[in-house]
Amino acid sequence: MQTFLGDAPQAQNRLLDHMGDPRFRGVYFLLATLLPLADAQDLRERLIQYAADTKDHTVSDTFVQLLRTR
Repeated sequence: MQTFLGDAPQAQNRLLDHMGDPRFRGVYFLLATLLPLADAQDLRERLIQYAADTKDHTVSDTFVQLLRTR
């Protein structure tokens, strides 16, 4: 989880690299609640785009629902 946080390019790349990896689903769900709102909204958009491209909505749908509760 900690390696996904921060402004470092490695953290940003990690967010993109693991979107399709089921082992990291829980991390994305935590990020929906822990990231600053603007960053979480940016990640939401990236996850939605990923879901549209891959037809894999397993992370994006729950992420959007969690973010809505904020």
